[in-house]
Amino acid sequence: MSTLAAPIANLFEAGVEADRGLVQRAKLGDEHAFFGLYEMHGRGIYSWSLKAAESVAAAEDLTRLVFLEAFTNLDSVPDDRAFACSLYRKAIKNVVSRRLVDSSAENSEQRLSSNQHLSRHQSPSSL
Repeated sequence: MSTLAAPIANLFEAGVEADRGLVQRAKLGDEHAFFGLYEMHGRGIYSWSLKAAESVAAAEDLTRLVFLEAFTNLDSVPDDRAFACSLYRKAIKNVVSRRLVDSSAENSEQRLSSNQHLSRHQSPSSL
């Protein structure tokens, strides 16, 4: 292991252990523990969401949604899994869903616009 890899691995393990303790406490109803999880991971989720969504408002919405989902599904987070990983999976899922919805809406608008354009140029005899 390189001289940098060991300290990074130790930091990662320390983060996983901190997450594990906070998740266990949050599952028992400790709101301060969940806020601690938000304090630890909120900025990272927001930064990633901002890069993926390319909009401050969308990044804020995605970050709120990720933590809302995390809070409502806290009982389904295994204690032996890194909480941060589950947050990023939720963020990725939400970005992909948002892009699919946006793409679908954009395609619908284009079809509607094309249909309106065609109907304006049809002769009265073809109706």
